[in-house]
Amino acid sequence: MNIISNNRISKRYRVKSENRYINKWKQQSEWMDFFEILGKYVQSKKLINLYISYIDETLPAIFLAKGIIENHFENEKFLNKLGTLKTGDKVALLVDEKNRIWRKADILDVYDSEYNIEFNPYVKLHVILGKNNSYENHIPYKDWNTKIRVNPSYKSTAGTKIQINDYISEYLLNKYGLEYINNLKMNNQNIVNFVGVNIEKTILEYMNIFKFKENNCTFTFKDIIYLKRMAESYSNTQIIKSRTDNSEIYDNDISIFLGDNSSLNFAEYKTNKNIYLSNRKKNNLQYQEIFLDNYMNDSYSHDSEKINNEIKEILNNNKIEIPRGVEIYGY
Repeated sequence: MNIISNNRISKRYRVKSENRYINKWKQQSEWMDFFEILGKYVQSKKLINLYISYIDETLPAIFLAKGIIENHFENEKFLNKLGTLKTGDKVALLVDEKNRIWRKADILDVYDSEYNIEFNPYVKLHVILGKNNSYENHIPYKDWNTKIRVNPSYKSTAGTKIQINDYISEYLLNKYGLEYINNLKMNNQNIVNFVGVNIEKTILEYMNIFKFKENNCTFTFKDIIYLKRMAESYSNTQIIKSRTDNSEIYDNDISIFLGDNSSLNFAEYKTNKNIYLSNRKKNNLQYQEIFLDNYMNDSYSHDSEKINNEIKEILNNNKIEIPRGVEIYGY
């Protein structure tokens, strides 16, 4: 397991209320560290299910996501490679760098050139200009991460151009460097699914009020958690609000289910790695009992003891206690 520990980093936070910070920098609370470390642990596993009972579900979900995404960034940093492009992929292509003009394109082929071997491989694209109007373009590997965005969100314009927000925060740019960030934006890989009914408003509110400081660098949740939204080329997190949501779900995504109702009724959004958050303060005892009964029955056929011992070991190594009121069980 490759879990990045923040044990030696001085971590502090501030909270905003009515557009101003109401406290000075405080040492990050142990419960925040707990959920971050737990997120890092889940991200390191190939198969895992965690059930967590606490007095809230939204803040734990956001801190779990922060840990998951940070660990993903740190692990991918050592590889720092582009994903693969394949025939049939739909992408956005930067056709005018000066004016930042993008157009929709389809990948026709990925191939090696006989003549420009040093720039291999190339990607052949079908670029759409308008109805019955298109052309082909060939992009060498060295330009993929600056000119191609895989499955980006975008806004259509009156013509055939598309509007894309290719922004990513200075915090990530300074921490990981331009080459890594360009690869990150081109790959556009989803990492986390927040799953639940009526969760988006509260998630956005909490993401806006916290500011963090680590080693004299300041940042917010929004510098790490990029929600999938219209016209932003890069995202790593999507919010699934209903059972009719048509968002793409992949086995390597980590689904965080907010509340027992969501855990029980959104089973189609399970992946190989799932976290179920139960809020004991909400009056949903029937859902809690039904879901927990199903969860425990599933766990009997898995090595739950190994997972629970690993969690204890990781918390001990990071000198973190299980917060008061938290109940956790994994398999």
